[in-house]
Amino acid sequence: MLANIIGGILIIMGIIFLFKPLALKQKLIKKSTKTIKRYLFAIALIVGIFLISSAWEYHGIIAIIITVIGVISIIKAFVFLKAGIVEKLVSFIEKQGITFFRVYAILLIIIGILIIFGLHHSAASITY
Repeated sequence: MLANIIGGILIIMGIIFLFKPLALKQKLIKKSTKTIKRYLFAIALIVGIFLISSAWEYHGIIAIIITVIGVISIIKAFVFLKAGIVEKLVSFIEKQGITFFRVYAILLIIIGILIIFGLHHSAASITY
């Protein structure tokens, strides 16, 4: 149940980013460093917790991969607390074109699909 919700949210976010990449870029650039730092911390922490909790009840290689991505996301959340990283991120975002945001959106859609379909199949076929 939770895996379907998390996967669905990631797919919806990916579709939105796929069709409106410049709006996302402009919004990130307009926000202040302090606001971006809070948003990035919250998003990375929530995504990490959701990924770990959705993979917790399943077994197999895909569940392990999703758990590792969740742990990396939580570690990344605490790295975002340093202000220097946020300024570097904003300057990096300013340099990127539409293709970068569309590739990011496609990755979100793929991760969402893996969470929805991959976890159910890995629990049934592969156990460790």
